Amino acid sequence: MALISVREYARRRGIDESAVRKRTQPRGGPIPVHGRARQIDPDEADKLWRVTMSPAGAATSRFQGPAEADDAPGAAAAAAFLGNHEALLQARTALLLTEAQLRRLRLEERRGALLDRQTTLAKFFTVVRMMRDGLMERFASVVFSFGDRVMGSGCCSTSSCRTLATSNA
Repeated sequence: MALISVREYARRRGIDESAVRKRTQPRGGPIPVHGRARQIDPDEADKLWRVTMSPAGAATSRFQGPAEADDAPGAAAAAAFLGNHEALLQARTALLLTEAQLRRLRLEERRGALLDRQTTLAKFFTVVRMMRDGLMERFASVVFSFGDRVMGSGCCSTSSCRTLATSNA
């Protein structure tokens, strides 16, 4: 395992050094770096590079590496790593979104834009109760006035109905 610098690996592949750095593990890529100097193993990097290269990017590389047939075990390992890498990226994205939402809620709470749940529910039920009572009173007055029109002076001959009819008039 002969380790080389990122710059040397980029020169060997005929690509830009920043493209290699973007694919190293500290930057979220699959290629591991070793030691304080952050050197990479060129054989391991070649296997991981080939697996992660897009079909569109394959034509732009000037590097002609060894044949693909002898890379089967390395390619499988690289594909397994990339599957975990995708899950890691999704988890990081979810964490960032959650943190952003929490920050937004804390800001709104500090500004006083958020309402207390219990107070809001109490006011809501009070308003709905008033609406219900008002509708019931309106419905009762409509029924009594409709009864007066149909039956004449009262809707029936009972004293309670006549008392209600006179009180609403």
